[in-house]
Amino acid sequence: MQSIEKCIHHRRERSAVGAGSASARTDTELAAAYSEPHRRYHTAQHIKFCLRELARNSAHAVHLNEVRWALLFHDAIYDPLRNDNEAQSADWACRVMEELHRPKDEIARVRKLILATAHAAKAATTDEALLLDIDLAILGADQAEFDEYDRAIRVEYEWVPEVAYRFARAAVLESFLKREQIFETAAYRDRDSIARQNLERALQRLRS
Repeated sequence: MQSIEKCIHHRRERSAVGAGSASARTDTELAAAYSEPHRRYHTAQHIKFCLRELARNSAHAVHLNEVRWALLFHDAIYDPLRNDNEAQSADWACRVMEELHRPKDEIARVRKLILATAHAAKAATTDEALLLDIDLAILGADQAEFDEYDRAIRVEYEWVPEVAYRFARAAVLESFLKREQIFETAAYRDRDSIARQNLERALQRLRS
């Protein structure tokens, strides 16, 4: 997974007291978090996938470095039994950014970006739109990759009884299908039809 160092604009900041050790410690802690045994989809592989997507579509970002920060941390805290994972992840990211003496306005924007990955509202900024599309890019992946993602999500919620899971998961997938556009940015707009096909197929499995 991309190290925290690559999310810092100026290498000279690494010479600040404690900056190097803070960065190294965070790399280790993030690696451990994304390797937690209950994770099947929200792992380091998901973060690598997201960072590759960002690299391909970096021209669409306004504050590219901040989108990187948000991607690195957006699933750092992931407990399917909790409903505050995004807030906890944002807090962690902001603590690290403060230790690395990032500007306050940058920290505030990264917090908002990570909170947006709860997908509870429409994107408020260009960077939020790009971040959310990257986070949902798996919906527009090829059939095999999408189906593997769909299976992995079920394993993460294996403690949920089958009937309850099918009902709740169907509601989530249907919420995406009800959108006028699943993806908000021009970079991902052409994946909309594939995403709808994947979602319909997953819904059919849930209803069978």
